[in-house]
Amino acid sequence: MNKQNEINYDMDLVIDGMGIVLYSDGVVSDIEEGENYFSKEFSSPEQVAKHIKRLTIKSQV
Repeated sequence: MNKQNEINYDMDLVIDGMGIVLYSDGVVSDIEEGENYFSKEFSSPEQVAKHIKRLTIKSQV
């Protein structure tokens, strides 16, 4: 099967900067349209650490 047709597979992404956020509409349904959620929740290392500890995001090096 062609990888583009598979639903589950591993992909390596090389990025610079703060990182990358992938999301699903169902998971973010509690975020209001137009809300600046990124700035509100991820603008400091302490905020990011809070999400990692709550397992709402995954940190991988």
